[in-house]
Formats: sequence, structure tokens, C-alpha cells
Amino acid sequence: MPLANCCAPSAGVAGPQYSRLELSLSEEENTMTRRNNQALKRWWPNEAGAVRDDSAYREEHARAPEATKPAANASHGNRFHTPQRIWRIRSLVVLVLLGLLAVLTGVSPATALKGGSESTQKYPFMGSFQPAYPAPPRADGHGCGVMVLAPQWVLTASHCAGKNPTMSKAGIPQGWKVRVGSADTTSGGEVAEVDHFYRLAIEKGGLWGRDLALLHLSTPVKAQPVKIASNTPAENTSTRILGWGMTCDDSNNASCFPSRLREADTAIQPRSACSKAAPGELCVGALDGSVAATNMDSGGPALVQEGDQWVVAGVLSGPGGDNTPVLYTDVSKHAAWINGIITGTNVPADDPAPNVEGAAELPGCAGSVVRGPASRPEDPAMMLTNGHCVKGDRPAPGKALTDQPADFDVPVANPQGYPQATARANRLIYATMTGTDVALYRLDKSYAQLAQENAKVFELSSTPARAGDSLTIAYTSRRFACTAEAVVTKLREGGYEQNDSIRYAPGKDCNPYPGTSGSALLAPDGLTVMGINNTHNRDGEQCTENNPCEVANDGTVTAVKGRAYGQQINTVTACLTSGSKLELTGQGCTLTGAATLTPDPAKNPTPPATTPPPAPGTPPAPGTAPGSSVTNPADHTASPASETTPDPSKSSSTAAVASTADQRRQDLAATGFERVGLITAALGLLALGIVLWAIKRPRRLQ
Repeated sequence: MPLANCCAPSAGVAGPQYSRLELSLSEEENTMTRRNNQALKRWWPNEAGAVRDDSAYREEHARAPEATKPAANASHGNRFHTPQRIWRIRSLVVLVLLGLLAVLTGVSPATALKGGSESTQKYPFMGSFQPAYPAPPRADGHGCGVMVLAPQWVLTASHCAGKNPTMSKAGIPQGWKVRVGSADTTSGGEVAEVDHFYRLAIEKGGLWGRDLALLHLSTPVKAQPVKIASNTPAENTSTRILGWGMTCDDSNNASCFPSRLREADTAIQPRSACSKAAPGELCVGALDGSVAATNMDSGGPALVQEGDQWVVAGVLSGPGGDNTPVLYTDVSKHAAWINGIITGTNVPADDPAPNVEGAAELPGCAGSVVRGPASRPEDPAMMLTNGHCVKGDRPAPGKALTDQPADFDVPVANPQGYPQATARANRLIYATMTGTDVALYRLDKSYAQLAQENAKVFELSSTPARAGDSLTIAYTSRRFACTAEAVVTKLREGGYEQNDSIRYAPGKDCNPYPGTSGSALLAPDGLTVMGINNTHNRDGEQCTENNPCEVANDGTVTAVKGRAYGQQINTVTACLTSGSKLELTGQGCTLTGAATLTPDPAKNPTPPATTPPPAPGTPPAPGTAPGSSVTNPADHTASPASETTPDPSKSSSTAAVASTADQRRQDLAATGFERVGLITAALGLLALGIVLWAIKRPRRLQ
């Protein structure tokens, strides 16, 4: 549940940032390189959002993921995102992202192609990669640079193509396009759809020095291609760099994203000038970093001259260190791989893509659209995720959040991971991290509307998961095949406790990592949600944040590094009613905040607390005040917020009191109006007197 590493997108970041800084924050195969771990703490936002430090965990398990998100949560947040994700710890995400930008561009505010200017020459081979999903955080849609190598082939960085939902090495994208032959990202040139991608390498296999990808276009373009350098350029060779990178560090500021191509002249430096350089990389830029590429220049070229023409020597990969040149992949070393694909003589097979249908990508977390036994087609659809994934403040120990506003997109994945449908969460119905770890949101689309869009909707189980059950963790980029090893009576983490938690049996196919929080635990039928993935023990500590421990009935505490857990959701099902409402006072509802005892007026004469009125058009959640924090009765720190049933024997007296109160209000109002009328009349007479005096008084000669 990763209290410190999940899930709110920063206020200053919207959507994934396309640079090597976040390049694999969403990639499952990303094992965090040593140089990036040493230079700066990598944060994995799970596509976009909240922040999670996942480097140690992922290195330990030797597996590869995003983005800002999610790195960004990313927890993981690499993308949504976020959630998130990057959906909490906003200020932390801002600091992290600004820190990442500082590593790339230096301490002072970045300028696109630092030290450069708007391009004055034409580069017909230069283009902008503009994927619809995950969408870059800028209005023009630019994510990375590309170069035309042949009528239907463009070259970019692998980490740019790595932003496909399942992080495949080769496959068929959806909604990707390029604009080539124009210095403007929004107009001119030619626009072509991308129908295939091939990545030279992914993080798990060693990305640095091999950060290249080829994108195949569905239709040929007429733009003049650029040639690949015949060999590695020597040190101190003059080079020209191009790109549409950010001109300042605020991704919420539209002026930070130039739509006009920029260029800068610099040189190839000794590899020793870039402390993070790997074999196969070029160190490009001014030694002090004053002339260099910036964030979202990724995939763009380092050009050198051969004869009277420009050729591509390098493709931008990422930062080279603090206030140093930046790193480009040496293209000449991979000419055979490029030519083999373009000529069709050595084309890699597509990766087998996992079926991730129904997963919803959130900033730093995952979610899924669910229905309960009482749900009707016309009811607003609901989205399930973890309580620790909510935006803003998380629920306090022993408490729940109910009926609060929400406003974010929920993309529901098709089998390939691209959005089949997108709804918008407009209300947080309920969230808690006590007893279980769940959050339930209401969406702006009904189940019938989602069915018309062929979006996958899961069914909430009314029975708990048991030891020995086969469970599938339905994450946004893959599925984890797990088995419930045990049901833990009490799980404790950072001041929170959950009951009947699901401990997974260890296995190579059951290795959830930060950013997978909120993923549904599916029964073998692939439709029924038995639980929700939420935490693992990261460091082997006992009961601290990110280190859950098991507490036996006799008080014995057990904590095992690497153990992962999910939470039951059948307690949620028991509280749901038609209309996508949660009835905490309903019979059988045992969620945190539910009313478990009926108060006896004779023994408890204290009147119930007054409930504030709901926002206009917002019905209050049953038994709770809108936007309230509901206390768990087991804490004995506050009584549950529940509606009081009126006593018929007191109805007449209550009506009399109400009538008297209404009459007094009317009397006071009448008296007030009378006083206001007298005062107004007096002021009017005074004003009239002043006007008459001004008219009649002698005028002084000018």
C-alpha cells in the first residue's frame, strides 16, 4: 500500500513526459540502470502520476516497467498520469520532476536546445512523433523527434516507442502518427499513421547505447530521407542538434512547448565528459551543458556533415550528468539492424501481447470498472482501485472518505491495452485503508453506455477469496498468475490495519511491483473480482510504510521481505445498492464507517451532529455527510455518521417547534426589512440634500 509512494499526479505535470528521464517509468522490463540510480533517485510514476521509489525492488527482482507516471508512483506511476498518481503526494512529484529536468538541462531554467534558436534552414527529413495514447502533455501532441530514413520508415529512440501500453519490443500501435517535413508541429509537411514499431532494445536487455526504434508508416511520405553516418564521428567533430524540446520547466505552461523547430551547433565530446555514458553512446553538447538538448527532444538527431550533406550520427537518448553534454545513441553501430528491417531481410517477429482488457490506467495505480449484484444497465458505472490511490489526502487510520468530488479520466483498456472507452470519474463514493484498502468512484457513463462501446466490466464477488484460490492480477500492461497462499487475519502497515488480507504464494509469474496497486484480482473465469492488489514488503522491516507485517492472534509479528498482498472486496459488495450507491447503514455492511449498533435514545440522549447540506445537485451518501470522513466504530473515537430514524411520538411537538422557529425567522426578516427601508429612505433624503446644495452653492470662477 505503499503509503509514501503512491499516487497523485503533480499539479505541474499533465501526462507522460517523453524523455529518457522517465522513459521506462512505465516499462515492466525496466530494471533501473546503475548510472541513473546513482545520479538521481529514479521515480516510477506508473504512467504518469504519483511517485514511488521502485529502483531497489525492481533491481532485486530483475524485471523491467513509467511516466510521468507510472518513477512517477509511479508508484508508477509512468504515465496516467498522473496517477497519480502521477493519486497523491503532489508536492513531492513536482519536486521530483523538476529535479529530473534539472539533471537534463542544468540548474537554470531550460531552453529548448539550450543555447540554440529557431531553425532557419529546412530539414525535410525531420519529424514529430505524436501518439494519441499515452498522449504527451502538450497541445500540439509532440512527444519525440523522428527522422525519415525511407518513404515508409522513420527512426526515433526506443524509449519513445516503449510507451506502448504493454511495453512490447515489436508490435502494432493504435493512434500513433508522425508529421514530417515541417518546422511546425501543428501544420504543414505530411502526416502519416504508424502501423508498426520495432525497438532495438528494451531496458531489461540493456537499453543504453541501443536506444533506437523504427516506426513503419501506413502510407509513404515524399519527404527527402536522411542518410546514416558511415562511421562513429571523432571527438570534437562539429554537430548540429534539432528538436522541439521544452523551453522551460513548467509542463502546465503552454509557452514551454515550442511548436517551431529549434537548432543548435555544438560538438561531439569525449565520452569521459558524460559520466553516465555507456558503450555505443555519443556525448554531445557544450562541456558545461550550456548548449544541449532538453526534455522532449528525445529521438531527435545529432547531425554531422559528410561531404555537402547532413547525416544522422546520433539519436537523443538522455542526460549525461549534471551540467554536462547529453547522450545520443551512435546510429552507425546499428546500421545493419536498421537496414535489415527496412529492406525486409531481417524483420523481428512481434511480441506476443498479453490480454489486458478491462484494466484502467490511473496515475501511479491501476483500476477496473466493476458492477455489483444490484447494478442495473442504467446505473452510473463504478471504478474500483485502492484507498491509497485516491487523489489528495488519503483516508486516515480507522476512517473512511465518502461522497467527495472527483474529476479525472478513466481509460478502459482493450485487449492490447489501448483505450476501448474513456469515462470520467466525477465522484468518490467511498475510500478507506482500514479493514481493507479500497476506493470506489462513480463514472459519468452508465453500464449500458460502456456496453455500447464494448468496454469490459467486471463483476464484484460477494464471497471472500480463500487460501489456495488461483488469482490473476489484472494490471494495465500484463497479467500476473498468482495463488492465494494464505488469508492473513491481520496485516499492519504504517498505522493501518487490514483484515483477512490475501498473501500471494511466491512464484516467477506472481511478482507484482510498485505501480500495480489497485489492480483487480480475478477469479479463473476472468470476470469475477475476488480482491484487489495493494502492497508488498519492500525492505524487510516490520509494520512500517511499504513494509507490511502479519500480526497473529497471539500478537506474534512476522515480516518477510518481498511478500506481496491483496485485499478482500466482498465487504464492499455487501454495502452496494442499485443506483451505484453505497449504503453504510445497510444490513450486513461491515466496511469502515458502517453503523454496527442501533443507538438507544434512553441511554444516549446526546443529539446527533448536524449534517451540513450537500453541494447543489449532489445527493448525500447514505448515512454520511457529503464530503465527510467517516470514523470506524471500532476505534471508539467517534460515533458513525448515521441518519436518525424519527420517533412518531415526537412528530407533533417537532412540527410545533419547527413552526415556531419559522414564525420567528419571518418576524426577524420583516423587522430587518423595515429597518433597511427606514435607513434607505434616510440615506436617500441625505443624498438629495447634498445634490441640491451642490446645485445652489456659488461657483468659483475658473
